[in-house]
Amino acid sequence: MKDEHQPAFPTQILNQTFVGMTLRDYFAAQAMINTDFFYETGKKPLIVDQSQATWCYDIADAMMKARKNVAIAGESHE
Repeated sequence: MKDEHQPAFPTQILNQTFVGMTLRDYFAAQAMINTDFFYETGKKPLIVDQSQATWCYDIADAMMKARKNVAIAGESHE
């Protein structure tokens, strides 16, 4: 399975596996909720445009690469 398709929270119920979102999607979502540029100080969230979403996936890709590099160095994160 390619890393970008690895499930974030695989669950097995009654011999059925549910994969849900991918780990890459999860990392991108975490990048989005932890960035200040999505919010005006003390106000409602700003409109998210494609460049901001792309930036979050760039962060997710960097996290996936770092995760793979750590596994290559001898620590498994799977």
